Amino acid sequence: MAAFDIIRYMSSLTGYVFDEAVLERIALERGVSEVTDFAQLTQRDKDLCLADMLLVLFTSPSITASISKKHGQFSQSIGSQTIYNKEHIYDLMMRLYKKWGEEIADDLEGMGGVEWIPM
Repeated sequence: MAAFDIIRYMSSLTGYVFDEAVLERIALERGVSEVTDFAQLTQRDKDLCLADMLLVLFTSPSITASISKKHGQFSQSIGSQTIYNKEHIYDLMMRLYKKWGEEIADDLEGMGGVEWIPM
C-alpha cells in the first residue's frame, strides 16, 4: 500500500479539482500537513478540512475555465468546472463549522441566501 498523502486525501473529499497550493494552505492552516497516516486524522480534522475546501468553492466563481499544461511528452488537461447551486455547498460548510464551534461560522452567517437585484 502506498504511503498516506494528506494532499491526495484532501483532493478526494469533493468531486471538484483544487489547485494543489490551495490544498497545501488548508493543510498547513489546519495543522495536518505533516500527517503521515490516516489514523492520525481526527473527525474534526477531516470535517474542517472539507469545510475549508467548501469555503474556497463558495467564494470562487461559479464557472472556471479549462486548463491545459504541456511540457515535452507531459500533458495535463483539466476541464472547466461549473457549480450550479452554491446553497448546498454553503449549508454543508456552515453545518461543519458550527459542529466544531468554529468562529468563522459567525462571520459567514447569512452569506448563503440569494438576493435579487431590482432592475
